[in-house]
Amino acid sequence: MWLFRGRHEVRHLKTLGPLPVLWDRWQLAPGWRARTRVEELLASVPPDVPLLLDLKRAADAEALRRLLEQHRGRPLAVCSQYWSHLPAFEPLDIPIVYSLASERQLRRLPAAVRGRRCDALSVHARLLSAESVRRLRELAPAILCWPIRPWDVPWALAFGIEALIADDPGAVAAAVGRWVGVHGP
Repeated sequence: MWLFRGRHEVRHLKTLGPLPVLWDRWQLAPGWRARTRVEELLASVPPDVPLLLDLKRAADAEALRRLLEQHRGRPLAVCSQYWSHLPAFEPLDIPIVYSLASERQLRRLPAAVRGRRCDALSVHARLLSAESVRRLRELAPAILCWPIRPWDVPWALAFGIEALIADDPGAVAAAVGRWVGVHGP
């Protein structure tokens, strides 16, 4: 979720300031095309389909919370690396997921979640080790991991990661199936 011109948009790509271009790493896209708004996403996805809404730096957490209040009962969760957004969602009965992408965030996490609701952690794969998973399990009941590629599946499942976030979910699901076929559920 990005806040752009007063509206929350559903996209992963970033804007390039005033230029009509969206970008992320090695990808460029035209910025003049219509962009999906959160309201459109919620209206187009069946109400029983779970959604994980990842809030980016530019987000209006209070406005988004008010919008999500209108969708109570729908399976939603909010996630962000910008932890200051997350307390706004604590009054809602939806999972709150703290996201970590750096060693610095890993070190700061215990203080950040102290006294806060933290239902899960979304952790970049490069931060996971047997020791970090043990420490993270003391802070939250579930761990999500990204980006997962098919060859990451064995170690992610061995660590007991509850959710795998992938760019190619079909290939990862096949790898999970192969792993479970050999090792059992």
